[in-house]
Amino acid sequence: RVPSLEELGFEAPDDFEWIWTPGREGGKKRIEEFKDEILNYDENRDYAWKDSTSKLSPHLKFGTVSIREVFWEAERLKARNPNDDTSGIKTWQEELAWRDYYFQILWNFPHSVHEPFMEKYRDNEPDWDRKEEAEEKWEAWVEGKTGYPFVDAGMRQLKKTGFMHNRLRMVVTSFSCKDLWLDWRDVHSYFSKMFVDAEISAMVGGIQWSYSIGTDAQPYFRVFNPTTQGQDYDPKGDYIRKWVPELKDVPDEHIHQPWKMNKLQQQDCGVIIGEDYPEPTVDHDERRKKSIERFEQLEED
Repeated sequence: RVPSLEELGFEAPDDFEWIWTPGREGGKKRIEEFKDEILNYDENRDYAWKDSTSKLSPHLKFGTVSIREVFWEAERLKARNPNDDTSGIKTWQEELAWRDYYFQILWNFPHSVHEPFMEKYRDNEPDWDRKEEAEEKWEAWVEGKTGYPFVDAGMRQLKKTGFMHNRLRMVVTSFSCKDLWLDWRDVHSYFSKMFVDAEISAMVGGIQWSYSIGTDAQPYFRVFNPTTQGQDYDPKGDYIRKWVPELKDVPDEHIHQPWKMNKLQQQDCGVIIGEDYPEPTVDHDERRKKSIERFEQLEED
């Protein structure tokens, strides 16, 4: 018998949501559940409110299911559905390949745990702010109080469940880099403690991709807009309302930019910006411009 958290001397927070069924039986159950969703995976995977990802990553991390097992289970589904569009299955298998790709990257380039994968940034790395030097920005990001609802929803989901939708992982990490200029090593350290599926190679690979310093990284001039990302992938704000309940009565047209409501509108939906929910900690357009300028300066150097 596996001892409980209490028997091991730990106490789970009262508001923690137990969304995982651990162990081999939990892994097998999740495979069966995902079979009903995988055919539409390519269409639905980016929409945070649909919650249609496999959620097998913790089981893959802890070995309660194997990569070969889930890959070949997907192959069998293709064979059983010869007349259906199986592009969703293929897309999911490609995502599995990214996981193993990052394993190989870390094996061959172990230095990337501590320094940029891109050689040009190793001796000329951007002057990120360490969390000790930017406590206010760091706390706003960690606590989900940046004033950008889509970002805040993702960070709060992580804190309450140990998980975050993959689209949100990219958005919040882009925000920590291009908007807040936080050091990627601090972000990695925090994520490693918080994610139930934290695996060092994929975590470092994903973070460095967002920070434009990793293998096949997002170009530094591509900056996720936290507002339009929410509008695209949570158009009615269902995901935001779930994880940022103080915005639950904000109408759809303001859910992604609540600071644009006037005082009367704020009173009508029971949230005063700056009191019940924070104003944006930074101006995204300004920070985007500044981030690009910093990277351009490094390119010139």
